[in-house]
Parts: sequence; structure tokens; C-alpha cells
Amino acid sequence: MVAALMATVTSTARASRKGNAATLSLLQLLATTERARPSELAAALDVHQSTISRQLQSLEQAGFLTLTADPGDGRSCFAALTGRGRKHLEELHAFGLSRFEGFLADWSQEDIRMLGALLTKLETSKAKVAQREDAARGRDQRGRSWQEKS
Repeated sequence: MVAALMATVTSTARASRKGNAATLSLLQLLATTERARPSELAAALDVHQSTISRQLQSLEQAGFLTLTADPGDGRSCFAALTGRGRKHLEELHAFGLSRFEGFLADWSQEDIRMLGALLTKLETSKAKVAQREDAARGRDQRGRSWQEKS
């Protein structure tokens, strides 16, 4: 069981650092807010700010978001999703759902419900452990709570 879990976690982490998964994460986050600073996005996604800066530049060049200067801080900017970015996000969601449906095609409905319940339980446990670890290190919680703001 541990080997299977580690393989899943490793492949998910690898996918989230490159290509469409990284784009999907960033676009999903931007879709939850009108606009956001790169530092807020980096904290929310728990990545280095230079990673976000490169992703934002690439997504701006693709027309998926706009970057506008922050009038209150000349060193920063705001990122906002464009209509094209929202459409691309919808396409990525559709692709992901189709792929996941393929993974579960031969599963029973009960197995699928059980997987959903167990993944929810796992995410809750992961969040609690991360919260305890962050508190023990005195880490700022902005990155974890920012996503919950509307």
C-alpha cells in the first residue's frame, strides 16, 4: 500500500511542476479571485516566487492572463484571468475529467464513491499535518488560507 501511495504522490507532484498541471493550478487559483499579486499566488501554491513569475510571463504571452502594474507597489503587479484564459481552463478541466474517467472506467460506483471519501479524508489529514508543521516552524499561514478567501 505504501509503495502504491508513494507512486501516486510522486507522479502527481511531478505532473504539478510541469506542463498543463502547473498551468491548471495557476489558472484555477486565478479563477477564484478578480486579481492577485505574484507573491500571493506563490504562497498559495507553495512555490518559489521566481517559478510563478516565469509561469505568469508565459501565460500572459499566451493571452491567458493580463499583468498590470500595482499602483501601490512599483515592484509588484496584479495578474488577472482573461476570457481566453477561462476558456483554456475549461479545456484543461474537460481533458482532466476525460482522462480520470478512463482511469476509473472499470470501477464500480461504490469503489468510486469510496475513493472520493478516502481522498477527502487524506486531504483533510494532510492539511492538519501541514498546519501543525507550519505552526511548529512559525510559518506564515497566508499561503494556505489565501485560497479560501472570496
